[in-house]
This record gives sequence, structure tokens and C-alpha cells, in this order.
Amino acid sequence: MKFLVFLEQRDGNLKGSSLEALSVAANLAGKDPSKVAAVLIGQDLSNIAEKVQGYGASKLFMAEAAELKN
Repeated sequence: MKFLVFLEQRDGNLKGSSLEALSVAANLAGKDPSKVAAVLIGQDLSNIAEKVQGYGASKLFMAEAAELKN
């Protein structure tokens, strides 16, 4: 089974529940991190993207634009 987790952010801060969901997906995927990906939408996401590393996603899809800030 593969997992895609939507990561919610507000004003440049990642919601804790998003990291919890990502961790759960990684645990369900077992020892195959290639089965977990995450989606992050917003503006100036580089700091958030760094936080996501280490939570089990092998891929992070990002959409950045001023219109997507919140």
C-alpha cells in the first residue's frame, strides 16, 4: 500500500497533526520508505521542507506561489 499525506501549514508553520499523519503513514509502510510521499502547498516553504525530512517521506511534492500563502 502507498501513502500520500497532505501537510497543512499556516503562516509558514507546519501543523503538528500533519507530522503525526506522516509518521503514521511511515509506520504503516514498514521498512519501505518509497511508499510514502507528502504534499506541501504555500509560499516560502524551504524551512518547512527541512522539518519534514526525517518523518518518513521519500518524496515531497511542493507547490509554491504567493496566492497559496495560507
